[in-house]
Amino acid sequence: MLKIPFDICLEPRFDESNAYWMARLSRMAYRELAGISRETKIFWEDPRVYSFENENSEAQVCILEYDDKALVGFRGTEPGKLKDWLTDFRFFKSDFHGHSIHGGFLGSLESLLDMPRQPRSRRDRKSIERGDTVAKTFGEKMGEYAGRKPVLFTGHSLGGALASMAGLYFKEEYGLEALGIYTFGQPKLGGREFVDFYMSNVCPNLFVHVNDEDIVPKVPPKVLKFVHFPITHPYDSEGKLITDPVKKRAFQRRVDNGLSAFTTLFEGIGDHSMVAYTDHWEKALME
Repeated sequence: MLKIPFDICLEPRFDESNAYWMARLSRMAYRELAGISRETKIFWEDPRVYSFENENSEAQVCILEYDDKALVGFRGTEPGKLKDWLTDFRFFKSDFHGHSIHGGFLGSLESLLDMPRQPRSRRDRKSIERGDTVAKTFGEKMGEYAGRKPVLFTGHSLGGALASMAGLYFKEEYGLEALGIYTFGQPKLGGREFVDFYMSNVCPNLFVHVNDEDIVPKVPPKVLKFVHFPITHPYDSEGKLITDPVKKRAFQRRVDNGLSAFTTLFEGIGDHSMVAYTDHWEKALME
């Protein structure tokens, strides 16, 4: 793995270093707490690490907490676990504060709110069991940051959907405004009216990355009135960022319409790999 210095920009704009480290966090979120803790000590300037999991919904999130910021990474879809895929492809919509959004993703996010942090060690577990240590819930930790600390959300696949959902949920429920949200290969959350509202009122600093024929951003289908957020970073078949406005609009239409979602199924699954997304930003920062 390339050695790129850890650096997070705390200005409300897109930043290449942030994109790289959020891609790394999205990839790291698939690991267990012990693995996350080991990696963050080496590459991430040793933050305080909190991990939360709901075993029933199989949703998982980790927080890297620093004195001046918090980085929140949601675990994505694990193809070997059926429940994750069932959540991804549960296409019904639910009402949240007057917004019609994907019910499965909303339910996954809400399932994490009351989950206490996972113990960091056997001693920590015993201390929690005795009541000597309070293991705060995910919802309580997020409430601590509102108005006090900049927060960046990120995630890959289902994790990306939860990251963008978190931007809405924690603003409406906690008054927490995300500094930025970086998603990689996330599926759609709602219809045109919801997308327009989100970009204007929730988090204009939403940076959506889609890799070539990645199949996941093309679902749920447009026939069910789902469209995608503006895709800020579309990549072509050679892994190059598409910057031409005409080609970017064509890419957006293809994702919104779900064109070629099934004719390129195997390519689409390969393009969904988180490794592809981290490689894009490693190459960009090393040029």
